[in-house]
Amino acid sequence: MMDSLISVIIPSFNVEETIKRCILSLIEQDYSNIEILVIDDGSTDSTNAIVKELSSKYSFIKLYELPHNGVAHVRNIGIEVASGDFISFIDADDTVDFDYLSYLMDQLVTFKTDISSCQHSVVKRNGKTQSYEINDISKIYSSRDWLKKMLVRDHLDLTCCAKLYKKSIFDGIRFPEGKLFEDSSTIYKTIMESEAIAVGSKSKYNYILRNSSITTSGFNNGKFDLIFATDSMVDGITQKFPELYSEAILRMSWCYVSVLNSLLLSNNAREFNREITILQKGITSNRELINSDLNMDKRLKATTYALRFGISFYRDCLKLNSLKEAFF
Repeated sequence: MMDSLISVIIPSFNVEETIKRCILSLIEQDYSNIEILVIDDGSTDSTNAIVKELSSKYSFIKLYELPHNGVAHVRNIGIEVASGDFISFIDADDTVDFDYLSYLMDQLVTFKTDISSCQHSVVKRNGKTQSYEINDISKIYSSRDWLKKMLVRDHLDLTCCAKLYKKSIFDGIRFPEGKLFEDSSTIYKTIMESEAIAVGSKSKYNYILRNSSITTSGFNNGKFDLIFATDSMVDGITQKFPELYSEAILRMSWCYVSVLNSLLLSNNAREFNREITILQKGITSNRELINSDLNMDKRLKATTYALRFGISFYRDCLKLNSLKEAFF
């Protein structure tokens, strides 16, 4: 399988500043049998012109221009048109190491699984890189054990990126269109379809932090989709694995924190005082479980502690920490 065709799906929308860098990181792969599928979601800048210039030089780059319908629709089209027996997703403003695909394929072949994954690095706005490599060997996990680690945020996540899939795993599975956080509604299903997942310890995917303001943008109501997506996910998981109920509650608590943080860092937070109160209660009601040994996420524990001093105090802590994470 080490010479099987891999289809790399890149959704694009007005990414003229980053798309070339992303594609070049794929052109430089040491795994040669690939096709790069750029599925454009109605860009109005020079994104498509850049892709066309590259595709004129490299026949394995293909551009599909679509009317604007959202990233879930774009990814679904990518799955449909992919010619490879294996697929990988990459965001247009991220990059991958030169051995990203060969590393993932090696994990998949070695452990005889349908899905393999690697760790990632975060490139901050000041150019500094933070790696999230695991100081351990690569491992194979059953779908149940993978889901358990994901629910408690133990080095495993629901992003569709930084993974290699047998294309057949998506038979009957698609990203929900018209919703944000489509990964949370989809990737857990592919995990449950797989008997086992190979997890590589090395970082091969580079997540580039966007140049967005921390406090000057308004809250996007689509962020509430994360709650519905997570609720649907934990319901699906606990139906099959009821013994993971406590882990599922921790994941829902993290979801509430994520939405609460977005609200508090927005410039229109006062419009959502009712929602902020509901989220705060949802988090603090699970304080005992969050502070237990089952929860490995120190940030979640810190959140429940800070909320004891009130929402204003927590907001101030959050702003300071957001600046630190983005730049230091």
